[in-house]
Amino acid sequence: MSYDGYEGKITSFLQPFCQHGWKAGLTDKSFPERSGDYLITSVEVTYGMSGARRTVELGEKI
Repeated sequence: MSYDGYEGKITSFLQPFCQHGWKAGLTDKSFPERSGDYLITSVEVTYGMSGARRTVELGEKI
């Protein structure tokens, strides 16, 4: 089977806000077939001396 999308986690700053169950819209100019909306399966927020980070795990392409 072939899957034309992303899977895994993306780390960002605290903005924009998101929760699991929401959709994330991604745009890729290099691989336009991977662009689209993805289901957010988990969100983890960490705080430290270097600032706060939000790690978002992407699920299936919607």
